[in-house]
Amino acid sequence: MRHADFITLYVGLLVFGGYVVGSLARHWSRPDPDEPEQTAAVLGRAMVEGAAAVLWSGLSFVLIDAVAPGSSDFRNTSAVGFLSGKALTVWESAALWTGLAVVVGSIAPARSRGRDGSRGLAAAGALLATFSPITLLLSAAAIFAGTNVFRSTRTGFLIGFLMIAAAEWVMSMLRIRLGVGFINGPETSLWAVVLAGVLIARWSHPTAAELLESEPRQ
Repeated sequence: MRHADFITLYVGLLVFGGYVVGSLARHWSRPDPDEPEQTAAVLGRAMVEGAAAVLWSGLSFVLIDAVAPGSSDFRNTSAVGFLSGKALTVWESAALWTGLAVVVGSIAPARSRGRDGSRGLAAAGALLATFSPITLLLSAAAIFAGTNVFRSTRTGFLIGFLMIAAAEWVMSMLRIRLGVGFINGPETSLWAVVLAGVLIARWSHPTAAELLESEPRQ
């Protein structure tokens, strides 16, 4: 049985690695500095950030499973031992938090001292599409409805982020399994709340250019 301290250190290193990956994601996409709003550059950054979040989360799952042979994402505890049920609801679900670290890294990259990051949509959307697609669909519907009701894209997105937390909590109450098999429960609900909080914090402090861009044209 692995010691709880080992679990904490091991997952902590993977989470830190996720932040580093997110910090470098926009650099890997190689956007054109002379045309920052160029469609191809924007799509390139989004694809790189989304792929980085899912791939690092998946790699973390594999690395965690490697030290806990015989465990499964469909089980409530793993081969690590009974302490894993206290440290983490599901041992391999630490992959959720490593993916979230990529989102934080893309929003507040270390290479620019927490500035000039992305809005976090690509990485967060990719994670939700993988782990909780219904939550993603409900959030997208809330964004669409909020944007049309309040005539503000930014307000619509903030409502959609709140829907992430609400939808995940409801599905945890109903014990719905989605995505790759993670059980929607207390930990996935907490993860969704933190993810929503990170996105809300980012979107509550837009740049002047983003404020102009978010308002619909008359």
